[in-house]
Amino acid sequence: EIALKEAAQHGNNLAKIEYGKILLSQSASETNYATAYKLFKDAADYKIPEALFYLGYMELMGKGVKQNDEAGLALIQAASDMGYSNAKNFTKKHEADDIIKQISHHIKNDKQNLKLYLVSINIPVYLKDGCEEYDFSSTSVFAYKILSGTFCPNSGELGFFFRLSPTADKNEVVYLQSIAQNINFISDTDE
Repeated sequence: EIALKEAAQHGNNLAKIEYGKILLSQSASETNYATAYKLFKDAADYKIPEALFYLGYMELMGKGVKQNDEAGLALIQAASDMGYSNAKNFTKKHEADDIIKQISHHIKNDKQNLKLYLVSINIPVYLKDGCEEYDFSSTSVFAYKILSGTFCPNSGELGFFFRLSPTADKNEVVYLQSIAQNINFISDTDE
């Protein structure tokens, strides 16, 4: 850690990134966050994708800087456009969050237009046993390992459910359930 700090102080951008990540992972303190933010900002000036990603994360979370969702997302998108895999995964999940929230909204408030919404974002639909099955496997929603969504208009209040891959992350499923409480999430292993 001391060697990284010294290398960062001497202008080594990779050391700035690594030392900034250490500061982020240590106990939460405004001093650590402010120092990490400055380190990531310095390295991001050289358009290093990893630095852009962490700088965007800090902007988005309001760590070391006033929270700014728009600036944070733009920085993360820039890192994604440069091919940084963590940023690509983040942007896919962010897009997926928006889609899942929209589906949840339509189920709660406007079931009539659910199909129109899904078709408008190019989600393939198939009829199966009187239900509409939407294939999410080639969309950003698959970032959460969601394979498909099924809507059965005559099945009651919770007529929509997502079928998850057996490899879906359990913590992410808990998060998804918190943002879409009116949707059932089932794993292929649940059957």
